[in-house]
Amino acid sequence: MKKVCSQCRKEFDAEEDSAADSCPDCLRKVFRKAGSAHSAGFEELKKEQEIRRRKQLSRADQFSRVSLDGGEVKPVQYMLLVLGLLLVGGIAGLFMISESTQFGVLTNMSVENQRVLVGFFGVIAGGLIWLSSRHHRWLMFFAGLAALVFSWFIPDLWPPVQHAANVNGAAAPHEAAAAAVVADKGVSRFLTDRMLEGFHARKKKLPDVKHTAVYMHQASHMVRDQLRPFLQRMTGSDAVSAESCAGGVLYTIDGSRLNESAMKNLLSRLGNLRFAEDDVYEVVFDPELSHYQNGYSSNIVQDKFNASFAHANINELRCFDPSRIADAANRLLLANTASYRSDIRSALVALLNEPWEIDSPVLSTAGRALAVYGADTTMPSLERKMAKDTVQSLFMRYLAAGKQVPDEIVAFLVEVAPEEMVDVVVKQWLQNPRDWDDAVQKLGAHAENRLLEVLRQSGDNIQLINDTVRMLGYVGTMKSTEALEEVARQHEGTIRNMAESAISKIRSR
Repeated sequence: MKKVCSQCRKEFDAEEDSAADSCPDCLRKVFRKAGSAHSAGFEELKKEQEIRRRKQLSRADQFSRVSLDGGEVKPVQYMLLVLGLLLVGGIAGLFMISESTQFGVLTNMSVENQRVLVGFFGVIAGGLIWLSSRHHRWLMFFAGLAALVFSWFIPDLWPPVQHAANVNGAAAPHEAAAAAVVADKGVSRFLTDRMLEGFHARKKKLPDVKHTAVYMHQASHMVRDQLRPFLQRMTGSDAVSAESCAGGVLYTIDGSRLNESAMKNLLSRLGNLRFAEDDVYEVVFDPELSHYQNGYSSNIVQDKFNASFAHANINELRCFDPSRIADAANRLLLANTASYRSDIRSALVALLNEPWEIDSPVLSTAGRALAVYGADTTMPSLERKMAKDTVQSLFMRYLAAGKQVPDEIVAFLVEVAPEEMVDVVVKQWLQNPRDWDDAVQKLGAHAENRLLEVLRQSGDNIQLINDTVRMLGYVGTMKSTEALEEVARQHEGTIRNMAESAISKIRSR
């Protein structure tokens, strides 16, 4: 059927049941326009999505640069934190450098001025650290406070090497101090009369007690703590006090038992003795001379197969740090090295002749080590006697203090000096048979006469008779059989059986 197009008013063929009122040409135009509009809308949508994505990325980046309080984190805040830390590290490094070198800025300053300097920079550093963050304000506050406290203790951790400082902190060149002539008594190259006022007042207050002042120059904080007990032990004094003074430490020794010559020899072990007059001594501490600074690495000190092992540990024995001395003696004891044995013995003898406390681990370890190295039959007789006398003296100290004697010491003495040890060993055996059985057995036939004497004087002490008969079975000779037969005739039961068993052991040898 024919229909008229509603748009172009042309007739076109259409089906009878069709509802179309536009011709195919008009329909194509409509579809073409719709397709063009759809394409344009899709492009617009893509542009909107891209803009939205960029905005989201921008917000995420901005959020990552903003702290929780809403303020943007600025690079200057990081700079403040780094600057504060660098300021603390710089002042610490300055003092560390000046501890071993004469850095004029610090060495010409008094201790009070050094405190003012580090306090000033510490306050600035703490403030910079605190201002470096608005988000972690309290955390940064405590971090800045820690930096301030650390700065305050820097002069104690790394004291600068000072020149000849007077009481106001002014200093002359070190060369001038070395060449200076001491005009007045009590005035030295480093100390002044005013610095020694307390020492002289102490001497006047207690005139019956010998007072000695020892000034240690260029000693680090750790060395200062270890020198105090060392001086008290070596001088046998009642008390030793210490105070920081002129960049070093002044020790006041009460009741020293050393004369002037012995004191000079002692202090010469620690460094260069620069002044000694009227009980006032000044020493420039030398880590190498005092063996405090060991030039050997830790693996050499520990490795017994290293050629320098013995020499390195000998240097450790000559140090004044008890823990290092005990460790070195123990290493030498366990290694029993074949090299430098004579030098090791000499170092151990000198060490044991120092006035150590009986409970000191140094005394026990060094004594055992000397017993091991002193057992050589090839060493010179004089050296052997020196080792024997030293160990024997230590043995008697242990007995006098009621302490248990190390087995190595007992074994060494009964081997090298059996005749001298018979009486004392048997005496200890009578008091504690079980603990001293091995020592008496090592004495062997040397103890026979003394045991026979004990047997004759035993009387009715059944336990003593039993122990003596038992021990004669181990160390006796045919000389003891007559006395043992007499015991067997006089007693019944266990003692008779013990005597017969001892006779059997003697005759079977």
